[in-house]
Amino acid sequence: MLARHRNANGNTAYGCIINLCSTRYLQNEAGTESHSASKGGIYSLTHALAVSLAPGWIHVHEDEVLRPEDIARMCLFLCEPENDFVKRQTLTIDGGATVKMIYPE
Repeated sequence: MLARHRNANGNTAYGCIINLCSTRYLQNEAGTESHSASKGGIYSLTHALAVSLAPGWIHVHEDEVLRPEDIARMCLFLCEPENDFVKRQTLTIDGGATVKMIYPE
Protein backbone atom coordinates (compact mmCIF):
# COMPACT_ATOMS: atom_id res chain seq x y z
CA MET A 1 0.00 0.00 0.00
CA LEU A 2 1.14 3.55 -0.63
CA ALA A 3 1.84 5.70 2.42
CA ARG A 4 2.38 9.44 2.55
CA HIS A 5 5.15 10.70 4.85
CA ARG A 6 7.56 13.61 5.30
CA ASN A 7 11.03 13.23 3.81
CA ALA A 8 14.23 14.66 5.32
CA ASN A 9 13.53 18.06 3.72
CA GLY A 10 10.06 18.23 5.27
CA ASN A 11 8.34 17.69 1.92
CA THR A 12 5.51 15.23 1.37
CA ALA A 13 6.79 11.99 -0.09
CA TYR A 14 5.31 8.57 -0.75
CA GLY A 15 6.56 5.09 0.02
CA CYS A 16 5.25 1.55 0.05
CA ILE A 17 4.39 -0.54 3.07
CA ILE A 18 4.70 -4.29 2.57
CA ASN A 19 3.49 -6.47 5.45
CA LEU A 20 4.29 -10.16 5.37
CA CYS A 21 2.91 -12.86 7.61
CA SER A 22 2.85 -16.62 7.47
CA THR A 23 -0.32 -18.60 6.85
CA ARG A 24 -0.32 -19.54 10.53
CA TYR A 25 -3.11 -16.98 11.03
CA LEU A 26 -5.31 -19.34 8.97
CA GLN A 27 -3.88 -22.74 9.89
CA ASN A 28 -3.33 -23.51 13.54
CA GLU A 29 -1.87 -26.36 15.52
CA ALA A 30 -1.75 -27.00 19.24
CA GLY A 31 0.83 -24.88 21.01
CA THR A 32 1.02 -22.15 18.35
CA GLU A 33 -1.28 -19.63 20.02
CA SER A 34 1.25 -16.80 20.37
CA HIS A 35 2.66 -17.24 16.89
CA SER A 36 -0.81 -17.52 15.34
CA ALA A 37 -2.06 -14.43 17.17
CA SER A 38 0.93 -12.36 16.06
CA LYS A 39 0.38 -13.34 12.42
CA GLY A 40 -3.33 -12.56 12.72
CA GLY A 41 -2.38 -9.17 14.13
CA ILE A 42 -0.19 -8.39 11.14
CA TYR A 43 -2.97 -9.45 8.78
CA SER A 44 -5.55 -7.25 10.57
CA LEU A 45 -3.13 -4.33 10.79
CA THR A 46 -2.64 -4.51 7.03
CA HIS A 47 -6.41 -4.34 6.49
CA ALA A 48 -6.78 -1.36 8.83
CA LEU A 49 -3.89 0.51 7.21
CA ALA A 50 -5.39 -0.07 3.77
CA VAL A 51 -8.57 1.69 4.89
CA SER A 52 -6.72 4.53 6.59
CA LEU A 53 -4.14 5.22 3.90
CA ALA A 54 -5.51 4.75 0.44
CA PRO A 55 -8.89 3.20 -0.37
CA GLY A 56 -9.76 3.51 -4.02
CA TRP A 57 -11.22 1.89 -7.10
CA ILE A 58 -10.03 0.86 -10.52
CA HIS A 59 -12.37 2.54 -12.97
CA VAL A 60 -12.67 1.15 -16.46
CA HIS A 61 -15.17 3.56 -18.00
CA GLU A 62 -13.98 5.86 -20.77
CA ASP A 63 -14.81 9.05 -18.85
CA GLU A 64 -13.18 8.03 -15.55
CA VAL A 65 -9.67 7.48 -14.25
CA LEU A 66 -8.15 4.27 -15.58
CA ARG A 67 -5.92 1.92 -13.56
CA PRO A 68 -5.76 -1.24 -15.68
CA GLU A 69 -1.95 -1.02 -15.54
CA ASP A 70 -2.11 -2.31 -11.96
CA ILE A 71 -3.96 -5.42 -13.10
CA ALA A 72 -1.60 -5.93 -16.02
CA ARG A 73 1.50 -5.64 -13.81
CA MET A 74 0.11 -8.21 -11.37
CA CYS A 75 -0.65 -10.60 -14.24
CA LEU A 76 2.87 -10.17 -15.61
CA PHE A 77 4.32 -10.77 -12.16
CA LEU A 78 2.34 -13.98 -11.73
CA CYS A 79 3.41 -15.23 -15.19
CA GLU A 80 7.13 -14.83 -14.49
CA PRO A 81 8.79 -18.24 -14.03
CA GLU A 82 10.77 -16.82 -11.09
CA ASN A 83 7.48 -16.29 -9.20
CA ASP A 84 6.21 -19.86 -9.53
CA PHE A 85 6.01 -20.34 -5.74
CA VAL A 86 3.02 -17.96 -5.61
CA LYS A 87 0.15 -20.47 -5.83
CA ARG A 88 -3.59 -20.55 -5.09
CA GLN A 89 -3.85 -16.99 -3.83
CA THR A 90 -6.66 -14.48 -4.10
CA LEU A 91 -5.31 -11.04 -4.90
CA THR A 92 -7.79 -8.18 -4.66
CA ILE A 93 -6.50 -5.21 -6.61
CA ASP A 94 -8.83 -2.34 -5.72
CA GLY A 95 -6.73 0.14 -3.75
CA GLY A 96 -7.99 -1.36 -0.50
CA ALA A 97 -11.62 -0.35 -1.05
CA THR A 98 -13.25 -3.71 -0.33
CA VAL A 99 -11.47 -3.95 3.02
CA LYS A 100 -13.84 -1.24 4.22
CA MET A 101 -16.74 -2.42 2.04
CA ILE A 102 -17.24 0.92 0.29
CA TYR A 103 -18.79 0.98 -3.12
CA PRO A 104 -19.12 3.82 -5.63
CA GLU A 105 -22.64 4.99 -6.28
